[in-house]
Amino acid sequence: MKRSRVIETAVKIDGWQDTDELGWLYDRAGELSRGSTWVEVGCWKGRSFFATAMGLAPGCFIYGVDTWMGSPESVSHWEAEFPTPWVRSHFNLCINLVNSLRRGDDVTAFSL
Repeated sequence: MKRSRVIETAVKIDGWQDTDELGWLYDRAGELSRGSTWVEVGCWKGRSFFATAMGLAPGCFIYGVDTWMGSPESVSHWEAEFPTPWVRSHFNLCINLVNSLRRGDDVTAFSL
């Protein structure tokens, strides 16, 4: 998937990164060599995770780590108050989308 399409898709996923940051993540991930591992700490619903995962070269690995309990500056919204199972299931949808796209499946529409 082209960089511009990845960014266009990523901004549909809830998150805080803007298009420049998403492009930067996509580009940095693409610089890793086969067999490399990327770990994202604080992946929330998957916006940055998606951009990074789609930028990785074949044979790389990505792990997303999160408590889904929010942080002091983000606990004012309802999702931080009730993180399970909604936020986790939302992130799982993001992972499924990444897997489908990287396999080359025809994914013309999705809902996150």
